[in-house]
Amino acid sequence: MTSWIVISWRGFETAWLERGGLESAFRSLVRRNPQTGGWPTRGMPLLQFDTTLSLSAEEKTALADRVTELYTTEMATTAGHVAVTIRERESADLHLGRAVEGPLVFLDAEIRRGRPFDRKRAFAVATMAFLGETFDVPDENMKVVFTDHPGKSMMGVDRVGGEWDGE
Repeated sequence: MTSWIVISWRGFETAWLERGGLESAFRSLVRRNPQTGGWPTRGMPLLQFDTTLSLSAEEKTALADRVTELYTTEMATTAGHVAVTIRERESADLHLGRAVEGPLVFLDAEIRRGRPFDRKRAFAVATMAFLGETFDVPDENMKVVFTDHPGKSMMGVDRVGGEWDGE
């Protein structure tokens, strides 16, 4: 027995596929990049902030904009694919052994693997300096953790990430 599924997404071409052919359907749904065998190559870093700060909408936007700028500068990339989340937490939700009185900010940076330590460190230090200066977060109350992923683990609707090549 043959089962068929219809896939359609926001104006991309419609694909009919037999069960088990999801990869071929996905390939037909994304915009193709002929230089990479049909797969788009832009990765998507996800910069996730958890904080005890209470931020206004304007402050959240300013934080996202500044961190995006820092990321593109330090990681040598463009801004169009940088995703930022900011989650406010109760003080009981976040703990750090060395913390002192004041707000806490943790950044989990989900990035494409291949970036050298020096780039990651420069981004982390610049981000923490911005948080300290702008929101009065003590140095002891900040932590940045990088999680490196293969490029193909970073996806958008119209793209799948490639490996970082240093350019």
